[in-house]
Amino acid sequence: MAEIPVVEAQPNPTSSERYQLLQQALTEGGHPEDFWNIVNLLNPPTQITKISVPPLCKGKRIAVVGAGLAGLSAAFELRKLGFDITIFEKQRERIGGRVYTYYFDEGQNLYGELGASAVPIAHQTVWHYIDLFHLRTRPCFSAVRGDIYDRGIRVRNDPLGLGVKTWIYPQYQLTACEKNLPWENWLDVYIRHDLLRILPEERREILQIKRQYCDTIRQYYGMTVRQILEKNRMSNGGTELLSVLSLRNAALNDCSYDWSRKYIEADACMYQIEGGSSKLADAFYQSLLSQTPPEYRKLGIDVVGSVRFQQGVSVTQIDGSKPKTVRLICRQEGTEETTEEEFDCVICTVPFCALRGVKLNPAFSPEKMQAIRELRYMTAQRTLFLCSKPFWKERGIFGGRSVTDLPIQEIVFPAYPAYAENVQLNTAVLTAASSLGQDAVTLGSIESSQRLELIKRQVEATCGLSDKELDDIVLQSKTLLWSDAAGFYGAFACYSPGQKVSLSSAAAQPEYDGRVLFAGADISTQPGWMQGALQSGMLAANEAAYQTLLHPFTE
Repeated sequence: MAEIPVVEAQPNPTSSERYQLLQQALTEGGHPEDFWNIVNLLNPPTQITKISVPPLCKGKRIAVVGAGLAGLSAAFELRKLGFDITIFEKQRERIGGRVYTYYFDEGQNLYGELGASAVPIAHQTVWHYIDLFHLRTRPCFSAVRGDIYDRGIRVRNDPLGLGVKTWIYPQYQLTACEKNLPWENWLDVYIRHDLLRILPEERREILQIKRQYCDTIRQYYGMTVRQILEKNRMSNGGTELLSVLSLRNAALNDCSYDWSRKYIEADACMYQIEGGSSKLADAFYQSLLSQTPPEYRKLGIDVVGSVRFQQGVSVTQIDGSKPKTVRLICRQEGTEETTEEEFDCVICTVPFCALRGVKLNPAFSPEKMQAIRELRYMTAQRTLFLCSKPFWKERGIFGGRSVTDLPIQEIVFPAYPAYAENVQLNTAVLTAASSLGQDAVTLGSIESSQRLELIKRQVEATCGLSDKELDDIVLQSKTLLWSDAAGFYGAFACYSPGQKVSLSSAAAQPEYDGRVLFAGADISTQPGWMQGALQSGMLAANEAAYQTLLHPFTE
């Protein structure tokens, strides 16, 4: 590959600029040869209009269970062929699933993200819809640009890691190699090294769901991240410190998430949607409600299928006992009232945990039932503070994170880049606590007023503020524990060692002779990201279109 000119992330990048940024990130990461594999595997799948034609689909009924990004993208694509779509959503007041922007004001100028928020430059399917809906984006920063507070010691992180080396490292028993390296290079030594030893054609399997993975991938997917670190002779002290600074609860999961993040160089260049991630879900919603969506006119599509939203409705039974149709029994939330409807096809996008509460007649395949029973979900907690002033800006922090060994785990600062000088900074929203696993459960289970007090004190300790200084700064707050949110069961799916190999393919397979299809970030190669939801929704829609050719739906 030719030498790549240095480029800087700018707002609203074109596809060409995104390619340049990705090439640059891969080159700096030492594996530019992976560029086309990553682009091709994360691009949107084949356009649905190239698979089937409206005469075969018009008037056919498809149910989409769940109005997260997977369900919305599936409905958006299916409508191009004239399918009539009913979307069932448990939440009465909200769509978007795990994309959840919380707005503190009616003008939606003061907001924070309780769910998915960042778009890596490699996530081509997300960018496809961002471009289609003309959403505006700006760069954001995932690096630790604020303070590190660990074992009662606070230091400002610096590019060379000198503060951490001087004050934090002596608290841990580290090897000589670890002491000489900035902590942010540790994962390069202990995880990226193994990743880059694998052949490019084997590495691409990180972004694939396969029945049979190569031996190397199978071997690594059978290990926890902690075991890989131990194999590469990282000290127990180094592993413990990384669990504070970077890995969090991931050390006990398999390496698929961390490898995927490193493979696509997700942290090298990220963006956020201006106005909040929910703007993407809202764009889908408005398009689906429109009789003449402008996004379709660009594709030369004049006649589209109908879309019906059923919010505040839960699916309680999926019945595939009759040939060529699927019957759904649904219940209005808060009542015992049930309704029945028959569909030609059903796309299920809800978490697999939710299917444990759905009666299946007949039962799905044994492999699918195993996936439904065993797939785990990582819980997460986020707390937002509406602040009367951006105190972090006064301390020279513009975007990025602070990290701590306290239960809040991370503080995420809003970015105010130089090109946004007109941004009103008198009031601002801070992600005061972003935690995973048991720390998330601990914070989420505390009574709300006590939790607010605890988080304020921990933010003060981490940021070097005086005791109770935030009492006069924090105007409002909002907390969400994803495991307590109705219908979600956690923030994202996480695999135990070996599960990626044994469960991922079965989780994605259709049931009832192709009449029930599955989508969602949980069964994609990118769990926890918008990319996984959107791409899997498009793939499920394409599969439904294929079914019109293989098994024409009933009249």
